[in-house]
Amino acid sequence: MGPLLALAVNLRTLTLGVPVSIALTVGLIPLASSSERCSRWPVLLLALQKIGIDPAVVSLPLITTIMDGAGLVVCSMLARVLLGLA
Repeated sequence: MGPLLALAVNLRTLTLGVPVSIALTVGLIPLASSSERCSRWPVLLLALQKIGIDPAVVSLPLITTIMDGAGLVVCSMLARVLLGLA
């Protein structure tokens, strides 16, 4: 889903006349975010189970907060690198 969403967003931003660097950044954010979530989600669930916490109980509030925060960090770092922001 990440690559398809990245392609759709990238094509849409290019049709709006947005500069290529911004279109590339906006197009890669869904790809990076979904890849990061898919790699972190099982690890977090296994870690919770390993320390004796039922993942089903804490999955909605805790894991969603962690995933959203990590996604925000990934998006910010990607934008800094691709757009050359300080």
